[in-house]
Amino acid sequence: MSQQEGSSPIGAALVPSLPPLNIEVRGVRVGRNKPCVITLVYRNSQFVVELLPESSMATPIFLQYGFDPGAFASKYPAGPGPLHGYNEPNSIESGYLQKLNAGMSEDGILGPAGFQTLYEIEDLIFAIGGQLFQDLAGPNPPDGSTTTLSEALNPQRFWLQMITVDGNASLIHRQEFTPPALSFEHQNVLSVQGNLPAFDISQIEILETIVPGRAYKVLADNRIRFCKVTGRGFEHSAIGRDCQMLQKIQDTRPAHSIRTPRLEGLVTTSQQSGTVIGFLTDYITPGSLLSTLGDLRDKMDQVSNLQREDWASQAKRIIEQLHGIGVVWGNVCPTNMLLDVEGNLWAVGFSGACTGGFVSLELMGTKEGDLMGLDMICQYLQI
Repeated sequence: MSQQEGSSPIGAALVPSLPPLNIEVRGVRVGRNKPCVITLVYRNSQFVVELLPESSMATPIFLQYGFDPGAFASKYPAGPGPLHGYNEPNSIESGYLQKLNAGMSEDGILGPAGFQTLYEIEDLIFAIGGQLFQDLAGPNPPDGSTTTLSEALNPQRFWLQMITVDGNASLIHRQEFTPPALSFEHQNVLSVQGNLPAFDISQIEILETIVPGRAYKVLADNRIRFCKVTGRGFEHSAIGRDCQMLQKIQDTRPAHSIRTPRLEGLVTTSQQSGTVIGFLTDYITPGSLLSTLGDLRDKMDQVSNLQREDWASQAKRIIEQLHGIGVVWGNVCPTNMLLDVEGNLWAVGFSGACTGGFVSLELMGTKEGDLMGLDMICQYLQI
């Protein structure tokens, strides 16, 4: 079987032994009779690995997107579609897709057998793709080198496809396909003070990745700060409300009276004519044992009842202060309660989202929702 021009197979029969690579699984997309798409990150390069069903089992739009995006096609990166002649019904990748189908419900929810198959697929990708990942990502950056926010948000992207060649699973790099670029959504920051400094993503140095693609400890204008950016495509997560609420808190509270971060700047990108895509606040140094109340879940027995009662009291006080100046927190949950080095609790996460199990959808964005979240926090703290 001839190989399509522009694609480079890597055989899986005899793969050289490689040291374990620091590869992170960033995302997985599966569905009944649909492609399995696994996104990996290695050395700040992004690899999208596809297992595509046999052509007769899916429409061209499913083979490109994994689902029918309808009017939202521009918000999701379409793949190149199958390499002609390789997605055969008796191939290794088709066998894995059949096992995935058998291990998920009719509405596409993976069960235990489905997750086990997914882990097997990931292990196979690591085994047959290690050398390819290293070759495409290039050498390790030199010691002491830094990464800008621009580099982190715009990694090299490579589209790979699993195929069967001579009875062995292989990965090919779809060199003939250029992955589409997704734009950041415009953010409403009109009510934020115009004198806030703006920093282009190329001017911001990453010191630590807190949430990949979303939250970072950074160096901007020679100061350590916290940075949050919005998402792209269907990963969209607005930051406009964060900015508006933090600005309102700063405008109405006495200095440092409410433990919330201080808004210190906006993040822009020259790639989209200076569009605001994020914001900067002062950096709150986390505690060594717990950085948020969310870290307490597996360490409850290491913290006294008295300390947990104090945190519940601090959370109650912050919510009362916010409501007193007309601000609704909107997403009261353990991971949005930072703990500093002195054990003080800080409120973050004003995007208006809702964390399941703490605030109901019906009460999302209301004072009643904040109070419901507080009750759930008390239950979480076992007090």
